[in-house]
Amino acid sequence: MPCPEAIAAASAPRALPLRDLRGSDPARYHPAESARGAAGAGDRHGAGHNVNSFGAIAVNLRSAVVQDRSGLERDLRSLEKQAMAAISGFEGPFYNKAGDLCVEAGLVERSLGYYGLAIDSYLMAGRWDSAAAVCRKLLRVSPSAVRAHCTLAWLSIGRGWVGDTQRSLDDYVAAARKAGRERIAIRHLRMMGEATADPDVLAALADHLDALGESDAAAAMADAIAIGEELDDTGEPPDPELRWQKVLRAALMRPDELDDL
Repeated sequence: MPCPEAIAAASAPRALPLRDLRGSDPARYHPAESARGAAGAGDRHGAGHNVNSFGAIAVNLRSAVVQDRSGLERDLRSLEKQAMAAISGFEGPFYNKAGDLCVEAGLVERSLGYYGLAIDSYLMAGRWDSAAAVCRKLLRVSPSAVRAHCTLAWLSIGRGWVGDTQRSLDDYVAAARKAGRERIAIRHLRMMGEATADPDVLAALADHLDALGESDAAAAMADAIAIGEELDDTGEPPDPELRWQKVLRAALMRPDELDDL
């Protein structure tokens, strides 16, 4: 959805789990455990030893964070190389894993770029369920991501997931409104109306267009419902494969490409 966005800049590293801190006794690296130990030491040796203990703890923690971040960058570079070496359309699993690693490290913004690349790759490979799964994963860490909502709506329409379509449309329009992307949403909703003949989907599209101030487009949707099947330029019902190609193209389209239609 959609537009492979540039990979976001890395945010601050996460706090490290105890298992990532090196040492025979991981608890000694935990501030709470160290505080208790330092307090006991202070009773025996004085307040100066207590301060020095905390200083050593801070140095150890900073060193562990740097080592962990270095390992993350190495893993991400490896996954990017594997993705670039993969057959076109089959890079998805590598980008998906890279996104997972970023989320685990607390770099949510950075994960969005990787997940976006994974979604596009899955779409190009015809792996619709995988694309939808990554969209949902992305939305768990970034619920307001407009592109993921848009792609889910397109996939719901294209794959005939009628039960999911209404909710996907509602979520997409709400996210677009929140982000100030109503104009782009209107273009997508119009295109969606050209890609389906389902009366329930058309009715939902008409309602959203009307709420966005597009009363004429909403009326056209109502006419399509009355006809019962959309027609192509020849006056015949469109070929299902051509309809799906339209869906796929729209799902992969960048916002600026909509202006060229």
